[in-house]
Amino acid sequence: MKNINLSKLLMIVVIIIMPTLSLFSQEGFNSKKPHNGVIKKAKGFRFECITKEGKLYFFVFDKKMNQLSNTEITGTASIVLTNDETKKVELIKSGLDGFIINETNVTNYYSMNVTFKIGEKSITVTFYKERKMEHFKEDKTKHYHEQGSQHNYK
Repeated sequence: MKNINLSKLLMIVVIIIMPTLSLFSQEGFNSKKPHNGVIKKAKGFRFECITKEGKLYFFVFDKKMNQLSNTEITGTASIVLTNDETKKVELIKSGLDGFIINETNVTNYYSMNVTFKIGEKSITVTFYKERKMEHFKEDKTKHYHEQGSQHNYK
């Protein structure tokens, strides 16, 4: 009888400890993106880009994902639009910790090199526009074997 109680107690302890170990395994990095944007890492910093309401927003974080104030940070962006036009724009400070590009049609970009000047460091990160997968025009639900037999996955 004692073995059953001891095994139940051990199981309860394991159940209690597992979530705590999972949290510590992340080494202080918040796995959930702070603003639901795309995050890039460069030279000990993290940079986030968000497309919202037809504008591009940027945020800068340290390596532990603590958001940095924009007071001593400046930035520029070189944007390649989907129509092959290129724009170079200055980032405008937004609030106490963000930046914004307030140009029209910049959310229709293919790629964007954003350079942040943080103190004496100049750091460039590249963001690519997420593209949707193209749908196949032909039917890909049939599979043929070497022997000529056919299977339909519908």
